[in-house]
Amino acid sequence: MKWKICTSWLIWTIAWLILGACKSKRNIHDATDISFENVIVDTTLALLPEQQKQTPCCNIHIDMLMAKGRYANKINNKLMRCGILSPDYLRETSHRLTPAQKLRIFVDKYLKDYRSNFSTMYRHDMKHVNMYQAKYHIITQVQSKAKYVLNYIADIEVQLGSNEVTHLTLIRNFDSRNGNMYHLSDLFVPGYNNRLKDLITNSLCKYIKVKDINELHQKMIFANGDVYAPDNYIIGEKQIEFIYQTGEIAPQEMGQIRIKIDQDDLKSITRK
Repeated sequence: MKWKICTSWLIWTIAWLILGACKSKRNIHDATDISFENVIVDTTLALLPEQQKQTPCCNIHIDMLMAKGRYANKINNKLMRCGILSPDYLRETSHRLTPAQKLRIFVDKYLKDYRSNFSTMYRHDMKHVNMYQAKYHIITQVQSKAKYVLNYIADIEVQLGSNEVTHLTLIRNFDSRNGNMYHLSDLFVPGYNNRLKDLITNSLCKYIKVKDINELHQKMIFANGDVYAPDNYIIGEKQIEFIYQTGEIAPQEMGQIRIKIDQDDLKSITRK
């Protein structure tokens, strides 16, 4: 029961992800007036401050590329609130703060919750140091696989105690011409959903090497619900790659599932 309560904080963090600065400027193809630089926070907090050498710790390493130049504020505000950082501690944070300041606020609140959630339990269970170790790591990169599109990719690792490391890949796509973040409704015409679901089903069948949706269900893929397009995708010039997290639509052992759909097949539902 104790461990079940202990893991609830980790589950909360992961659930949000699924539903000083170190300068390293990077210019992106087709976005000549937008560049990115690393903002890094790397810190470790002892669960019990009076026992620095023996107590469990939470290690946080966040390396986020933040935009500079045109539309930087719009892009960075979205990055801070689009699910890459979770829980959403920055809901009421002032827009006037720099990305480095906001990231520091996020880390401080994350560590405060870690200590608040687990210090009392650990004081009553000090034989199991490893059960209360935690880590939260984020590494990001930016690429451009289509004209005027910035693909922002965050690779995330979350772990608490002896639980296996949870690996997540979150993608956010931005229009370099205006700084807006793309949503599926921006890419496709109204009523696109059924056609897109059919294309996803066909691609999944080829990926898994089965004949139809019934055989997908037999393999426990989309077994408990309808086929859907994830919010996680990479927009490319010739393809859109949809990414499902480990365990999102299939058994854990199948790992992360990525399917690609050609832009030619999407023509009938793509906005002109």
